[in-house]
Amino acid sequence: MKYIEHISGKVPHTNKDINIPLKLRNLIITGKNSSGKTQFLKALKEKLDIYIQQKLSQEKDNILRRITQYETDLKRYPKGTKDYSSRERWLKNELENLSKIEDGISLDIPEVLQLTYKFEKREASIILFEAMRTSNIRHANQTTSDIR
Repeated sequence: MKYIEHISGKVPHTNKDINIPLKLRNLIITGKNSSGKTQFLKALKEKLDIYIQQKLSQEKDNILRRITQYETDLKRYPKGTKDYSSRERWLKNELENLSKIEDGISLDIPEVLQLTYKFEKREASIILFEAMRTSNIRHANQTTSDIR
């Protein structure tokens, strides 16, 4: 079963905008060297981890609510107090979580809960196989010439 309806946003480190209406179809990625294929796949895997493994996208409304509450609390507590420092730290953490959800590429996964359930039951996996770029140039121990 296919789960991703749409992929959009900026591919990190490439400054390239993408807009891929998958419509639950397979995706084949091709391109020249250094065109951003690997960066795209890394960003896709990272976003899938955020959506499926960390379940942060399901928490977005709660994260936004907590951000609002912490910002209100910071106006109420004097700087230097334990309460102020705690709220400041919590606010920073929630802003980082929100950034993870909203930055980079965006995924539309209509059945995200079903996919998450399959992931937890080990019926689905998220794996990125890194590209292996190697060169194998042998050192010449001797040279020969056939000049006549």
